[in-house]
Amino acid sequence: MEKPCGTQQVGDFNESTYYMEGNTGHPVFETAYGKVAVNICYGRHHPLNWLAFGLNGAEIVFNPSATVDELSEPMWPIEARNAAIANSYFVGSINRVGTEVFPNPFTSGDGKPQHADFGHFYGSSHFSSPDASCTPSLSRCDDGLLISDMDLNLCRQLKDKWGFRMTARYEIYADMLTRYVKLDFEPQLLQRSPSENLDNEGKINGDTSPEQQQQQQSRETTKPWVEASFGKEKDKESGVKNKNQEKAIVEQTENTKEQKQDQREREQEKQVTSKGEHHHF
Repeated sequence: MEKPCGTQQVGDFNESTYYMEGNTGHPVFETAYGKVAVNICYGRHHPLNWLAFGLNGAEIVFNPSATVDELSEPMWPIEARNAAIANSYFVGSINRVGTEVFPNPFTSGDGKPQHADFGHFYGSSHFSSPDASCTPSLSRCDDGLLISDMDLNLCRQLKDKWGFRMTARYEIYADMLTRYVKLDFEPQLLQRSPSENLDNEGKINGDTSPEQQQQQQSRETTKPWVEASFGKEKDKESGVKNKNQEKAIVEQTENTKEQKQDQREREQEKQVTSKGEHHHF
């Protein structure tokens, strides 16, 4: 059997010993019931598999699986539903159910003690729709049969509504992947500035390059001079400020004296006027 992705080598599932990676692409089968594709088991973990089936025109993608609770159950209701939304097609998620016990215990080279089963195959088969809806899942413990009606027109309607294909930047993705498969690929990684490589105390941490360390040492050398110069400027500004304050105090004192003198003169005039008025009365 060939698979369109790499073979699984996780836990007890060492599929590389009995499967080979496929080289037949991501075919879609045109049937009387719609354009159908099959994304086998572990292939659901690779988003580009889902994308490739969609680009080839799939309307329904089935994902037959045999996976256990400890390994993948939290991911199960998410991956297929996300694929249906992102690629505007229906997904049928199919999983084995029950626990198979082997007559002889075995290990998988992962450091865990020997055991006689893979774990519980949790079933939970369901259908996902491109509009984000999904059917209830079948049982985790019992066999079951799920029948669902699908309006394949919904695939086109959702493509027209969201325009994912129209707004995607496939030429950029293609260029990225073309460079990625080469041995000399270099990721588009933006380097941090020297100031971001300092710890909370402003000291050089272990992530800085020699050039950044030299720059930081240069800053530390000039730091006392800068602080001293800043201190002088600060003292100078403080002296000017103090002089201005003294001048303002003197002006305020003189104004106060003039106000008091004017007040005394007005009181004297008032007294004289009062005496004259009294005498005249």
